[in-house]
Amino acid sequence: GGIVGVVLLVLIVAIGIPGFLVYNSARSVQASGTEFYQALQTQNLEQSKTSLAKTKSDLQALDKNLNFFAWTSILPYVGNYWKDAKAASVGGVAGLEAGELILKTVEPYADILGFNGGQQAEDGAKTAEDRIEFITNTVGDIVPQLSPISEKTIIMKTEFDKIDPNRYPEHFRGTAVREPLRKGIELVDQVHEFVTGGKPVLEQMPYLLGVDGERTYLFVWQNDKELRPAG
Repeated sequence: GGIVGVVLLVLIVAIGIPGFLVYNSARSVQASGTEFYQALQTQNLEQSKTSLAKTKSDLQALDKNLNFFAWTSILPYVGNYWKDAKAASVGGVAGLEAGELILKTVEPYADILGFNGGQQAEDGAKTAEDRIEFITNTVGDIVPQLSPISEKTIIMKTEFDKIDPNRYPEHFRGTAVREPLRKGIELVDQVHEFVTGGKPVLEQMPYLLGVDGERTYLFVWQNDKELRPAG
């Protein structure tokens, strides 16, 4: 009886308590993440910053609590799920840090971007001409911020690419699992490619927009419905 009691105590300490901590942390991440998403939907910059910081803090707590199960990494089958969870938490934190940098970068231009609670600035900044002028005047300040953002998205992409969606069932208790996971990883890759691919374009934007001199462009249209569309 004593041996059984000791075994149960060990199981509670090694699995029960850490499992409870991980579960609570995961629920906190879900709640704060939903709040962050809603803040983005309403274009509320201050609320987005607050919710993002809370989500990152909750995810860091989850990542820390996952370390209690590090011993499972040597186990067949089960260890892969722990590695996936760690990759998701580490990659997620890096992604949220990239988000913090992005919000910090756009903060000075919140009004013209309509990122002030969903209300456009009432001083005419919402016109197309003013938006073009905004891009022209601010692109030089934004480009340098892309490097630190890209460094974070590299970590995010590297970690999420470690996850194999095929390890997971297509559905669990009526909820799709594999396909949303696959799409999530694809989205992470697309975000990284957007950041890294956008930098060269933005670097050339001042030239293309004629910041240092007037530019003249010739547009040639081709009608693909004609028998000889090229003339």
